[in-house]
Amino acid sequence: MPGRNQQLVLDALTRFDRPMGAYELLGLLRQEGLRSPLQIYRALDQLIEEGLVHRI
Repeated sequence: MPGRNQQLVLDALTRFDRPMGAYELLGLLRQEGLRSPLQIYRALDQLIEEGLVHRI
């Protein structure tokens, strides 16, 4: 089960239905409270580990 940050990232990826980079995601999710690229990278790493997204 994804945590809050992972869910925000997963929702953004699902909503736009295209590959997105960490900095693009950060720009979209700043208003949701994500302020650091590290938060995005950690969320992406967890989503990859859970098999919910993949790196291209």
